[in-house]
Amino acid sequence: MSKKIFFAYLISIVLILTPLRAFAKELYLTYDGAVHKYVGNIYSLKVNGEIVDSDIPPIIMNDRSLVPVRAIFESLGAEVHWDSKERKVLVSYRGSDVELTIDSHIAIVNGKETEMEVPAKIINDRTMVPLRFVGEQLNMNVGFDNDKKEISIDSYDLENLANLQNVKHIRINENDRVTMSLDKNTDYRILRASNPERIVVDFPNTKISGSKANIKPNSKLIGSIYSEQFDVGTARVVLDLIGNSQYSVMENEENLILNVTPYEDRHLGEKNKLNILYINESDYELILIPIESYKGYNDFVLESPDRIVIDIPNAVVDESLARTEINGTIVQSVRCGEPEKNIGRVVIDTIKKPYYKIIEDDGRLVVCVSGTPITGELALNIPPATRDGGKENDGKNFLMVNHYNRGNYEEIEFNVNKYENYSIYKEIENNRIIVEIPDALAPVKEQVIEVKNDLIEDISYVSYSDKVARAFINLNGASLYTVSEETGRFVLKITYPDGGRLEEDKEEDVEKEAGENVEEDAGKDIKDEGKDTEEDTEEDKVWEFDENEKSYLTNRVSVVYERDQGYNKVMIGFSKGYEDYSVSKLSNPERIVIDIPNASADKDQKTISVNSNYINTIRYAQFEEGIARVVIEVPAGVQYRVEELKTRLDVYVTKANIKNVSYYGNMDRVHFILQGAKLTEGGSNLKRLYTGKYDLNGKRYTITFPSHLADIGTGTIIIKDGIVDSVKITKDTTNNQTSIEFNTEEKYHFEIIYRGDVNNTAINLLKPASKEDRLVVIDAGHGGREPGAVHGGIEEKDLNLDIALRLNKLLKEQGVKTFMIREDDRYVGLYERAYIANSLNAALFLSIHNNAFYSSHKGTETLYFPPKAGDTGFTGKRFAEIIQHHVVTTLNTNNRKIIERPNLVVLKATTMPAALAEIAFMTNPDDMARLKTPEFRQKAAEALCKAVLQALDEMD
Repeated sequence: MSKKIFFAYLISIVLILTPLRAFAKELYLTYDGAVHKYVGNIYSLKVNGEIVDSDIPPIIMNDRSLVPVRAIFESLGAEVHWDSKERKVLVSYRGSDVELTIDSHIAIVNGKETEMEVPAKIINDRTMVPLRFVGEQLNMNVGFDNDKKEISIDSYDLENLANLQNVKHIRINENDRVTMSLDKNTDYRILRASNPERIVVDFPNTKISGSKANIKPNSKLIGSIYSEQFDVGTARVVLDLIGNSQYSVMENEENLILNVTPYEDRHLGEKNKLNILYINESDYELILIPIESYKGYNDFVLESPDRIVIDIPNAVVDESLARTEINGTIVQSVRCGEPEKNIGRVVIDTIKKPYYKIIEDDGRLVVCVSGTPITGELALNIPPATRDGGKENDGKNFLMVNHYNRGNYEEIEFNVNKYENYSIYKEIENNRIIVEIPDALAPVKEQVIEVKNDLIEDISYVSYSDKVARAFINLNGASLYTVSEETGRFVLKITYPDGGRLEEDKEEDVEKEAGENVEEDAGKDIKDEGKDTEEDTEEDKVWEFDENEKSYLTNRVSVVYERDQGYNKVMIGFSKGYEDYSVSKLSNPERIVIDIPNASADKDQKTISVNSNYINTIRYAQFEEGIARVVIEVPAGVQYRVEELKTRLDVYVTKANIKNVSYYGNMDRVHFILQGAKLTEGGSNLKRLYTGKYDLNGKRYTITFPSHLADIGTGTIIIKDGIVDSVKITKDTTNNQTSIEFNTEEKYHFEIIYRGDVNNTAINLLKPASKEDRLVVIDAGHGGREPGAVHGGIEEKDLNLDIALRLNKLLKEQGVKTFMIREDDRYVGLYERAYIANSLNAALFLSIHNNAFYSSHKGTETLYFPPKAGDTGFTGKRFAEIIQHHVVTTLNTNNRKIIERPNLVVLKATTMPAALAEIAFMTNPDDMARLKTPEFRQKAAEALCKAVLQALDEMD
């Protein structure tokens, strides 16, 4: 037996004997022409919150994780192409392309070369790519949890992004205020960049909904302010500073406010100024006293209470160090003062009798304090001292954090020589601030400062890596903070929200210079008055008109308020009835607005004061010619329903009990969305976390589930659209179970699935077809948050939908029953598409896409799931052959033939013959030029129609 044959035989035996899917004990990997025993940690992989079961786990190489590219990124909706000749893989997602060559450290990202620390590799016949590099280049969130042994990757939830509505600037004396308005609270990150000086504010999971800001303020502090969509899921606001400035941060409902003030360095920086730093070790606690220019010290212990006293000649004491609370195991607090002239005193208050040792360490005193005697040499886990006016020692930059209670505010001091390009993250849900300082070190063991007051719970800091120091400030309740930057340190001052209004922020102090508009608004034209928008708090507009020329004037509106069986009811009467009306619920302030055409009210506004729990005031007047308006001002957290009578509209206002529920009933796919609810798990093996039952001959379907799975409140929604009569949500507090009762006009099948990438549950109402119906399901690829390929400003999802709608029309004209997965720009999950088709008992499933790769690639290809051994009937492969023939013949495109794709969800999870048609390449100039024309897309639909008709004939 030759060596090559023996080596190949050995590899095959190893792979057979190693159950890779179990990953239980030993894992052997084949790459670079050899078999390697994997000795690293085994990590699970979550994609959009779901554990992914792949035949090879994430592999850690050089501290970087490699994952199987097709299994992971296709499940996120990305397009993955493999070029076997060039040994290249291309991942395309939402307009971004990442091209990797096997064993090369150079990647091509959107046409530009970028160096990677770890290359893509072929491992066990799988193309493995560096997860973080590829994920972040495609604007995905990549997480690494070493404690849980878990790696995660999540796509942005583009259907539920917050909106950055506008950016405003005003001057207040010599200071500047920048207000960023959003439609809901969201996390943010503030980057304080240097060279050039600027403040960068990033809002993740946010898009710019108004005009982009481009403000040139007349300011000595800010040169320009602009906003941009930094990436697909991040809105960015940039303040270009003039010189060095300081700033404070205030959160006001949906506003983030930056107050920019002149720089003032209040740090004394003398070499003999006292400072106190604290480190908690497992066996002892350390008090570090940096003071470079000292000559000796005197120390002693006092009792009742127990304390260590250290006197240092010629030391300067800042009043901010009067008392520092420590609350450690042995050290209770540290106090500083001057018992006599030119003597600085440090008093270390201890909980019990202390044992201590003082070490002189190159420009500082290190006091080791313990509850037991200290013997032998101490192994100190502390950063080296700094000297020379704050210069780095041995190239290191160390962070130490102190906390001081200042009475009406809390002060957190970050002592670090350099803090350029530091970031401040605010996590809204966790109510904490994270400070990240690059090129800095902190203690290896996390240091915790217990505070436990109304503003701060605790503070901790630690070395996040060998290049980054992090501090975490866990807050209690609402607060605002000011950032002061000084030499060798910066300070966060945290105050109560009502204590943060600057004295100079009084209306009478706002300066207005001749010819200058002090308030610049990039999101809304301030001259656009009278429009009733959510931001408009002015009185509703009253129009002037000639009463003698208007026939609608005889249909007068009257408004009456009453309480009715626990409801607050507003009765809107009409002298001649009503033909139509519109209702909208607006915010800022909260109000319900009812517009009635062909009706009249007084030009002078009438007001009814109510001041109930659910209604504040009712106003009504003539809004514009021919339209009467009724405005019901309400507090937050109410809901309403309108009852239609012959000559009256009754508006019932109650407490809002139902939330996070949306209904869509105007298309083939009738469905509900429960936002934030998780009622199923898994994809290919769907696990239901609810129970369901039918009543009333199938016209009532009730699902019941543990209440913690969905925060949707309780109550009844009246729909009555010919499909759904009503939906009733109840909660059994005894068993902590929630039930949703669907009352429908006919019996429907309910297909329920959780969509992890958008964190909601879709409930689809479906009418299964009979075999004789020969139903064809048409799937327009991508949609909503998933644009597919993007080229030249054109998104694949729009081309797919256009062709699908044309095909649907043609098939209906031929008498074929069809079902459209989507009929507009709406997101639908991959497994959801497949399960809808299965529940409908469809005869065929056709997914329509367009392709993207290198510009030289062009033409048509059709994808299919490989038939199982022994399949004798009509298969997806045969369907793909028919589609490929008709499309290539009709369109005269390059024939790229049919391709087996066993991992595509819409092909492998469907139970009927299914195929995916890639009509043409958006990245090829000739193909794209044709795709842009309606004539080409119509011919594509005609070709697909011929293919479907032939397939149905062959299936008979």
